[in-house]
Amino acid sequence: MPTVTEPRTTRIEVHPAGDTVRTRMRTGVLSPRITHQQGHRLSITLVATEALLLGGDHVVLEVVVGEGVRLDLTDVAATVAYDGQGHSARWTTRLTVASGASLHWWGEPLVVCDGAIVHRSLHAAVAEGGELLMRDAVRLGRHGEHGGELHCETLIEHAARPAVVEHLVLDDSHRDLPGYLGEHRTIDTVTIVGRRPSPATDIFELATPGAIHRTYESPRRRGVFACWQ
Repeated sequence: MPTVTEPRTTRIEVHPAGDTVRTRMRTGVLSPRITHQQGHRLSITLVATEALLLGGDHVVLEVVVGEGVRLDLTDVAATVAYDGQGHSARWTTRLTVASGASLHWWGEPLVVCDGAIVHRSLHAAVAEGGELLMRDAVRLGRHGEHGGELHCETLIEHAARPAVVEHLVLDDSHRDLPGYLGEHRTIDTVTIVGRRPSPATDIFELATPGAIHRTYESPRRRGVFACWQ
């Protein structure tokens, strides 16, 4: 399998500075744009600066939220992974949430087109007293497509202990197995770590404070995510 190109990193770092927030941002394939700021609460939207994901791409996103800061992160649109013509693409996300901080990320879907091969990893470190709430959605194929391959590695730690550890492979040899997709093509997941959420149907409570809600269709509204905010 051909190797991917050198990683291109987007970094967001926010820390308290008196009554406001000090922000350091670096643009890579994604451009972070501040849409709202009030006190220690900040809203940032991620905007793609070029077509992605293409074969050979390696996108890196790093987010650091300092003590006492609330960051609301959104994507401006879904990400489409195109046919890489035999080349794989990689997406690496690293999140750090300090004590007393919170990161709420409503992510738009990743659409894996026919012929695409995507390797995606997420590592999040949430300190004691910190909170991470995120929505992650993947869809295999556009309308009329079967969809490509997706390999996901997820590690979310709370207070330096594993809270969520998952290795998910969605390809032709796995997607029809029991407990995978079956006839579905979408997995939509809301995860909260650092706080026990309000009760909801079909949730999996974690050993550490937190829970996961997963469905096989994309909600029209924010539903569980909004309820847990």
